[in-house]
Amino acid sequence: MAVFIGRKGLALLGCTCLWIWQAGDGLVDAAPSAYTVFLTQGEEEMGRGNFVAAEDAFAQAKKAAPSAAEDLVRDVDARRAALYIHAGEYDRSARILKPYVESRKASGHMICDYMMALRFDNRGKEALEVFRTYCPDWQQVPSYGLQTVGDIYLRAGDWRQASAVYAFINKRENLDYVHLSNAYALAMLGREGKAAAEYREVLRHNPKFADAVAGDGDAYLREGKLEMARLVYRLAGETSGEAERYALRYGEALVAATDDLQNERQNFVRDELLDGKGYFHEIQRVLKPLTKSGNLEVRTRARAALVKNAANQGWRGAAECEFSQALSEANDHPAVLSAGALLAHQTDQDLALAYTSSLDNKRNHASAWTADYRAYLGGNLYGVAGLGFTRLQDDRLHTSYRSSYAGAAYRFERGEAQMTGNAFGSGFRGGYTASLTYEGSDAMRLSFAIGRRPHDAAGTVADKICEDFHSLHLDLLPWERWRIGVDYAWSALADGNDSRAWGLDGSYRLSLRHTYRDALLFSYGHEHYREERDRYDSPDCSVDYAAGFSRKWFIPRRGRQIEWIQMLDWSRDDDDPMSFSPYSRLAWHEDLPAGQSLLLGAQYNWYFHQPGGEHRRPNGYGFDVHYEIGW
Repeated sequence: MAVFIGRKGLALLGCTCLWIWQAGDGLVDAAPSAYTVFLTQGEEEMGRGNFVAAEDAFAQAKKAAPSAAEDLVRDVDARRAALYIHAGEYDRSARILKPYVESRKASGHMICDYMMALRFDNRGKEALEVFRTYCPDWQQVPSYGLQTVGDIYLRAGDWRQASAVYAFINKRENLDYVHLSNAYALAMLGREGKAAAEYREVLRHNPKFADAVAGDGDAYLREGKLEMARLVYRLAGETSGEAERYALRYGEALVAATDDLQNERQNFVRDELLDGKGYFHEIQRVLKPLTKSGNLEVRTRARAALVKNAANQGWRGAAECEFSQALSEANDHPAVLSAGALLAHQTDQDLALAYTSSLDNKRNHASAWTADYRAYLGGNLYGVAGLGFTRLQDDRLHTSYRSSYAGAAYRFERGEAQMTGNAFGSGFRGGYTASLTYEGSDAMRLSFAIGRRPHDAAGTVADKICEDFHSLHLDLLPWERWRIGVDYAWSALADGNDSRAWGLDGSYRLSLRHTYRDALLFSYGHEHYREERDRYDSPDCSVDYAAGFSRKWFIPRRGRQIEWIQMLDWSRDDDDPMSFSPYSRLAWHEDLPAGQSLLLGAQYNWYFHQPGGEHRRPNGYGFDVHYEIGW
């Protein structure tokens, strides 16, 4: 947050102000000279880091104080505690102050220093308990003590309480750095308008706070609050030159927001907050105009950031073109060299292997393995190829088929287009797949695909029935914490039948801590065939509703995560009554050395309230494994 230096010996520690308490009411001047000498000597020794000598001098000062002057002895300990906070010895300070606080002999400044020492000693809960117990009247608490309390609430994510404390301080004193802290709390509460007003007020009083305001913008990007970050950066910079400088800083912060933070736990928290959102299009919008700047430094750094952005998005040809222009202008600039190092470490080839297996209550057993290969060919063009084997079984049939494909993909600024030719073994017609992914923004992606493939049922595979399919998927991040997906698919089968399916799914993040994330999940699905065919159990109509809970843990080891999903599922098929089929899924994901990753998943289903029938199972299962490597 804000950085400041105020009166009465205020000293800066991180984001919070340390008040080096000064004795008042003329006590020091009225004390015997020996007291003053030893007290001053102790302070000087503390300043030099000679704690032993300082303690000896402070002890002598206490002895020199008149026995009736308890306030002078208390003043020595108050100074000792404050100086220990300044020296980073927070536990020592807390131990000195605790007896005074608990015996209610501490002054207001001593209580505030005690809370500060506890806070810096990572004992925020204790500090809050002290505040609630010994500070019932906020009017009697010095502002720096209230700010300590507000900062504890802020770092604990209790935005409402933090804002209440900061607002109270600002009614008493108009402090810019407290306005900044309150602006951050208000933004995290979703009150962006009031937060923006606080930022404007601070910059109106003191434009030198622009860097601190921009720093909050960087924090909003890591929180996934793009709109708030954009608003904050627009406020910074009075002149055109400053506006350009802050635009560059904003663009570079956008690129850095998804970089490796060199701390896996921080990466986990950041990735869950972003929930898959990138800033590719916002980066392009901000930095592209800066490549035409008359300032070589600005132009060079903007191009280098664009190289990183394009490379991170897989837009390799554009990244290489931008890098070539950057080299021609400033081939020895650190930002250009850094962008070149990133390009050099991009993978040219990727291989993904997968195996899945599942069994449901109708004894439908499906298993498949696939191998997908992708290679960069140059100029935003990729070659793609793959092999697969699928086995399908119901209570009457046991069928299987092989599959293979080859083709190309082209990456452009707003998405990707791909075309492949497919083969499915003897007896099947040749197939194909054409797909297009379009990114309307960093929070909206639309995918469309058409093609020909075997219809996914044991009976249709046995009869060599293919389908001409079309699918449409819309992925949205409409609000903070929300993700929504919409699907629609329709197929024309070679036997004259056709199907329609549509669905909705989404999630809402409940909470996020240092090592785990909780979310609510929901989905709805509807499938309809024009005609019922017993050969492949095509339902006239089936409906599925599901709602559940997900928790993802970060394990303190590089790249390892575990997710547990518990879903409650209700479904209806043809004339069957509504059945209840909850399931649990456990997934293990780990990043391995040398560009490798591994995902293992297992699922167990229970089936209740099923219609009668000896062929129905009371349970089912699913298992999947995915392995990827790039080089």
